[in-house]
Amino acid sequence: MEILLSIDPADHGTADSALKSEFFRTKPLACDPSSLPRYPPSKEFDAKVRDEEARRQKAPGGRGQRFDSERKGPRESMAIPKTFDANLS
Repeated sequence: MEILLSIDPADHGTADSALKSEFFRTKPLACDPSSLPRYPPSKEFDAKVRDEEARRQKAPGGRGQRFDSERKGPRESMAIPKTFDANLS
């Protein structure tokens, strides 16, 4: 194991030598991955998607708040148009 963790890359062993290491043959052996607990993703994007899905399912009719992209019809701007005066240029 010390060979794999060495700081100098020239001193690192190969993947083949690592797999032949007694680290992988001594007890306790690694457990079956299917027996390990599963946790929900913790990345920000995944958490946001999960929260939005939960919010939609709680909403009446299975649909939550409508987003801007789901609006029907044209969007009108609330900005006041500024008049252009060619004499000011």
